[in-house]
Amino acid sequence: MNAHLEEKLIKKMQHYQYNKVEITDKKITRLKAEMGWEGVGTHNDPIIIDDLSGPKSNVWIHRSSLHYVIRNVIIYKLMCINMQNITIENCKIHELEVEGCYNMTIKNNSIIWLKFLYSKGCVLENNSFSNEALERLENNHFDNYYQKMKSSLYTLAIIFALAATSIAFYGSYLWFMSLLFFSLVGLIFYYIHTFKAKKKRTHDKPENILVNNSSLIENAHQAILREILENYAHLRKNWFREYLHVYLGIPLGAMVTIILIMIFYF
Repeated sequence: MNAHLEEKLIKKMQHYQYNKVEITDKKITRLKAEMGWEGVGTHNDPIIIDDLSGPKSNVWIHRSSLHYVIRNVIIYKLMCINMQNITIENCKIHELEVEGCYNMTIKNNSIIWLKFLYSKGCVLENNSFSNEALERLENNHFDNYYQKMKSSLYTLAIIFALAATSIAFYGSYLWFMSLLFFSLVGLIFYYIHTFKAKKKRTHDKPENILVNNSSLIENAHQAILREILENYAHLRKNWFREYLHVYLGIPLGAMVTIILIMIFYF
């Protein structure tokens, strides 16, 4: 498969990114009944997720202390956020995101793209990753990257705070712009707090164990892309979610344009 055809496959799969099933403690009872998943979520009787033919091509599992085993499934995107007690095995996954998790076992999977952030006490064994994903995992890429990004956010918050204070004390008729800058400062500190909370959640946990992970063999990831696409070819696009950025961008662009006109022409 050439690079152009691979790019087309990825673009097609991205149409399915909003076909998502969310797994939480509140929703798991209904999902178990719908999908026929077995288990109660204890250590000795974990919930077994081995069939995703019905729900969606993306799975988001978060904020739960129940025990899960996800096995023998094909997933476009799997997100595990603030979780523990999960085993992922014998799966084919295009994108795997693990954030703020501990006590996870990830073994015997084929994974093309991996985001592994603020997670400890996890065992990653006998997985096949793309070259880039394996290198990032071994070098703690995302942990280091987010630390640098957090420092940049502090600098940006100071700049926005100074700008807001200057506008407020200047007494300009554009005083409301100071509220916008203060709102941006608040948003930045919200993200900084989120980063810190995820890191604090796992800072005292043991280090991760990486055992016998390797790179995908040549052309293997193209075969996985093809298989994922074929597996979810029946799903329909969620047009509204897919073009949500356009719907939000139009009024936002109009508002910014009006503000700029007021600044330069009044």
